[in-house]
Amino acid sequence: MGKEGQANESLRECIDLLTPMMQQLPPDINPYLCAILEAQERHDWLGVADGIEYEVLKLISKLDV
Repeated sequence: MGKEGQANESLRECIDLLTPMMQQLPPDINPYLCAILEAQERHDWLGVADGIEYEVLKLISKLDV
């Protein structure tokens, strides 16, 4: 939609929010984070959004934070 800058800023904010939780995140989140970063490098914004929405949020929702 031509909002790459805004999407990157939102992703940065998401990463900033995740950083304090990194020690609590399960190790099985790593492949999902790598896939999201790879999707970002390919400019596959739908892949980035899907990875966050369907994989990362599912794992984070299980945390007791």
